[in-house]
Amino acid sequence: MKKTMMTHLRLEILRILGELHQYRCVFAVLCDILGGFGFHHSKVKINSQIEFLTEIGLVEVECLSDDLSSITLTAQGLDVSRGNSIKDGVARPAPKG
Repeated sequence: MKKTMMTHLRLEILRILGELHQYRCVFAVLCDILGGFGFHHSKVKINSQIEFLTEIGLVEVECLSDDLSSITLTAQGLDVSRGNSIKDGVARPAPKG
């Protein structure tokens, strides 16, 4: 069950970034948006999922200062968020309709 929840959390991170201007968001705001969608996890847990997504090439992280980072969706991450591509460790979105 924990693994399934993490795959859905990863997908939701990608989906949120896919809806934002320039496919980018600062970490703190992303955590707040996730909480608004019912994904109430610690910032440590969310950060570990972002690290996973970075390792598999779906997002890029830019450190803006000691306590501020920006997460950007890659083209491959956008494909996964839309269901056009499959990546192990990330849930597939449900079909639209």
